Amino acid sequence: MDKRLLAKGKRGIAYLAEYNKEKIVIKEKNPKSETHRIDIEAQFLPKLNKKGIGPKFIFFENSSLGMEYVEGELLEKHILHAERGEIMRILAEIVKQLYDMDMMGIGKEEMQNPYKHIIIRNGKPVMIDFERCHHTQKPKNITQFLQYISNGRMQRILMARGIILEKEKLILLSKEYKEKMEIMPVLKFLKSL
Repeated sequence: MDKRLLAKGKRGIAYLAEYNKEKIVIKEKNPKSETHRIDIEAQFLPKLNKKGIGPKFIFFENSSLGMEYVEGELLEKHILHAERGEIMRILAEIVKQLYDMDMMGIGKEEMQNPYKHIIIRNGKPVMIDFERCHHTQKPKNITQFLQYISNGRMQRILMARGIILEKEKLILLSKEYKEKMEIMPVLKFLKSL
């Protein structure tokens, strides 16, 4: 199978390849890494796919993970030119996916700064890179994401699109979500913006 280097990280190397006439990503362990993060992603991706989360799992063999190639724009870049209604719909969809992960007791551990982990494909968010997933009694996916949209670069991007987030309200909302694990107040908040 021919493959072309897509990205190289500390723990893994991603290649673009063709499999059954479709573009796929093949992730392999970086030989210089001691960790086995690809095994973790291979374990969690099929579970998450059942909820419509992540790229489609294709195979895991000989420590190589094959999955659907997700073509699109990174979330922040997409928001720069998207209409307000589309932005709000995308944020709500991300929250719904994160809620499903929270209810499954799966922590992604990258949602406080997921700028490289959410791709918008045909107007829909697709999360990628599940190498740090783990089972937890106290998942923090939504609270981390609320922190992300209320701080720094993402807050400035949203403000440039006319979406003003009151940090104090988001902090209270995060605390409420952490206590009750209810999605409706979060979705209502996003709808009210």
